[in-house]
Amino acid sequence: SWSATPGTVITYVHTLTNSGGVSDTYVITYAENLGWSVTVTPTTVYTLPPGSAVGVTATVSVPAGTLASTKDTLVITATSQITDVVFDIATDETTVPYVPGAVIAPDRSGQADPGGTITYTHILTNTGNYTETFDLTTHSTFGYAEVSPATVAELGPGVAYTGVVVTVQLPTHAAAGETEQTQVIVSFAGEQVVAWDSTQVNPITGTRYVAPNGRDENNNCTDLNYDACATMQHAVDQAATGDEVRVAYGVYTDVHATGVYTQVVYLEESLTLRGGYATDDWDTAAPVARPTVLDAAGQGRVVYVAGGITPTIEGFHLRRGYVNGDGAGLYIAAGAEPRIAQCHIYSNTASGIGSKGGGVYYGGTGNPVFERNTIYSNTAEDGGGVYLAGGSPAVWNSVIYRNTAGDLGGGLYNGSGSPTVWNNTFYSNTA
Repeated sequence: SWSATPGTVITYVHTLTNSGGVSDTYVITYAENLGWSVTVTPTTVYTLPPGSAVGVTATVSVPAGTLASTKDTLVITATSQITDVVFDIATDETTVPYVPGAVIAPDRSGQADPGGTITYTHILTNTGNYTETFDLTTHSTFGYAEVSPATVAELGPGVAYTGVVVTVQLPTHAAAGETEQTQVIVSFAGEQVVAWDSTQVNPITGTRYVAPNGRDENNNCTDLNYDACATMQHAVDQAATGDEVRVAYGVYTDVHATGVYTQVVYLEESLTLRGGYATDDWDTAAPVARPTVLDAAGQGRVVYVAGGITPTIEGFHLRRGYVNGDGAGLYIAAGAEPRIAQCHIYSNTASGIGSKGGGVYYGGTGNPVFERNTIYSNTAEDGGGVYLAGGSPAVWNSVIYRNTAGDLGGGLYNGSGSPTVWNNTFYSNTA
């Protein structure tokens, strides 16, 4: 006798021996008590000499879903064809062991706002061959989840429980675009099976906060009870059009690659970026007393402003940008109309033949405003301090000094546009 799990086939091998004194032919028959699929070969053994033996093989197929402890009995009979009073039998007993199993399905996915909840439903099926009790728990990557019920008791083989409900709550600081992966864990008989619920975090509007000692992971930058973000780029990426990004004083040296561009901040939404805050005072911007420095450290541009937007950038120091091309400190693409105010833009270098705008490059076709800025010690081939390619920009109440152009426009170079340049101070620029 042997044990075999549901859905498998077991083989028994026997030996038929002619123990008589003359050659004989034997017919092999069998009987089985549960109706399982059985094959016995051969069914006839012809002219077996005295003392000789042949093998007889029986295969028994155990049906899928057979309950634990089920016992099948197969009786094989070899009968002499000389006289039917000569026969012998072999008995094969197949016992089905306890095989636990379960499936919880399906995997689910959805979306929710930070601080919001979402509910998923699952079906738990006992795929084992014995009545089982299942314990359910959850594990979350950064959210919080509960499962009901916590226990499904006495679930019979093949029976499905359809009432598994998982409630996932996202933290208020959850970052847009991230995905909370919740495991729904079913434990039984020393085993576990898992379903996955994937909840993507929706973007939200709000004021964003950035501080040098902040953190970006799982952070949409709006919840100061959790933390400010660590980088302006992360805050900008989390922000929606019209949002404000408030940045605490300190030095920010992280650079990020966006497509072919590398910079501290890549801006493609109409946001307000404002420096000069403190981690204990997020209400009042004081950019003079609290210098907020974006430092590219020679690894790329400081700020890139994409076309077609109307952001405000106010109260920052933009320094040590370096590019082989245009606009090392601040590059403003054609069609953008930003307001740049109270910024110090210095020590930026646009290198290469024909480079433009060491401190500021404006691509034209719009009406940006540059006011109350200090632009100094920048270098380019043309427009060491500022290069205006076109449009109708306004430059006023600014100080532009000690900038260097290898060719034209040490302080400011005007291309084909019609700028308004009013009440500025230019000195010690070289071309």
